Amino acid sequence: MGDLFRSWKLAHEAETDTDYISGTVPKGAFLPDGIIDSEKYNKSKEKVLFVAKEAYWFAANDTAEQSEKYAQNVMFWHRKVAFGEVKKTMFSKRLSMLANAMISGDYITVNKDHKALQSVAVMNLNKRGGFSYCVWNTLEQYVAKYHSYIEQEIQIIAPDRIVCCGDGVRWLLEKYVEISPKVQFITVSHPSYFALSDSEYLHQFECAIMGKQWHPKRNSNPAAKKWEKKGIIFDTNKTYSADSTFDMLTSGKISAVGAAARLLNSFHV
Repeated sequence: MGDLFRSWKLAHEAETDTDYISGTVPKGAFLPDGIIDSEKYNKSKEKVLFVAKEAYWFAANDTAEQSEKYAQNVMFWHRKVAFGEVKKTMFSKRLSMLANAMISGDYITVNKDHKALQSVAVMNLNKRGGFSYCVWNTLEQYVAKYHSYIEQEIQIIAPDRIVCCGDGVRWLLEKYVEISPKVQFITVSHPSYFALSDSEYLHQFECAIMGKQWHPKRNSNPAAKKWEKKGIIFDTNKTYSADSTFDMLTSGKISAVGAAARLLNSFHV
């Protein structure tokens, strides 16, 4: 994996057409990922790879100097959080919950022990990282440009199952990346999607694994019930992709509360 990542990072630095890169994210930024613990992964009964869009590494209002500083703070974050070396997040807690459920076969008990992450692999499509929200045009152009590197990483990881953290991830993989037909694909909502309770998220995951239709419960997360307003709001100050509906549903461009959130939930963006 090291040789692939070194080549991939050099390709970042050699880019000349960088207009698609969001904000002040440095073109040379590169955040590694992959297998958390090779020994435990290879001993797993089923090798599982979680795929997400990009790491939340920068802030939209960062200066170029700040972004360069953050880009130098390179770490395999998924590995560090799995071994308790950095602070846990909702993203890591939810992944841990899914990993524990797969290992134990228990999709009822919420178990967020991060040690389970040591037996899986996690990768982001966009290795540069991004913001708290996804800029779809940036992500799609990145995947289109670096699809061969993404393919090689998946080949090295050699998973039996890929868990796509959002329908947008699966859409990009199916459109741009060649993956062995032997690999099973399933899709769940993004782990940080707060409108789903932990138990409902586990239920969604179980349905995906079993090939069953998942019927979401409206406002399953009590924390989301504080919203009283209803509706969908699109940010008209943003630009949208001409051929991808997922772009209209990415964070930072759309908000939904009340009954509308239930409808958007089915897209798993």
